[in-house]
Amino acid sequence: MKFPILFGLIGGVVIACLQFISMTHEPGGTFGWLLFYSPLILYFMCIYMGIKKVMVDGVLDWKTGLKAGGLTALLISFIWGIGIFVGMTHIDIASLIHYKIQHHETADIPHVLKNFTRQGMFDQTKFFTFPNFLLGFVMTVLVTVVFRLRGKKAN
Repeated sequence: MKFPILFGLIGGVVIACLQFISMTHEPGGTFGWLLFYSPLILYFMCIYMGIKKVMVDGVLDWKTGLKAGGLTALLISFIWGIGIFVGMTHIDIASLIHYKIQHHETADIPHVLKNFTRQGMFDQTKFFTFPNFLLGFVMTVLVTVVFRLRGKKAN
């Protein structure tokens, strides 16, 4: 299980950094969308590689595949959650409020201010992290099934 831990730790740190940059800088255009979706793409790639590296001679055991993918997803999700929380603490609330006032979205201001308390940021972190872990578990099952079917066809 050395490779799933390695992919989980390194992938989690890279994903958390990308998430932090995406949350604090919010670039526009194509680069903004690429930066917004790159953590999820990298997350799926790390799960895939974590499962692929535990295959022995092109054969994957069901339990081993689930353990490898689950461990990778768990590590990445935990580190990613830390990145989301830290990113939220660094958002410039004053400029966000100013933007809302300029664009006549003043009804959203109380909601925005309520979410930038410690408990609000923690709740938003849970809101974003848990679905990411569930997506990782679905990806783990899917990749394990594909590798098992591919191994059976080769034999």
